[in-house]
Amino acid sequence: MQSAIAALIGKDAAVGMGKIDEPIGFLTGVASDGVLNDQEVDALSGWLNRNETIREKWPASVIVNRLNNVLEDCIITDEGRHDLMVTVNQITGNDN
Repeated sequence: MQSAIAALIGKDAAVGMGKIDEPIGFLTGVASDGVLNDQEVDALSGWLNRNETIREKWPASVIVNRLNNVLEDCIITDEGRHDLMVTVNQITGNDN
């Protein structure tokens, strides 16, 4: 299936799609317990920094914008954590 997608949209785009699956899986795991801790925020931020090629693609672009707001002053406030969790829930379709 992956090779068929690559043939239709191009190899680079298919690789990018595979990379987008990674944060979706991570976000789904975060949303499952309804808690977003500092380690998860740091891990998500680090992953996005290491995978710049997808930072402008949904859902990474939405998370990057929210993270930039949350981390603007280098302090993760409860309000910022809540806002990011709302975004995670919207992306994953979680009702927590």
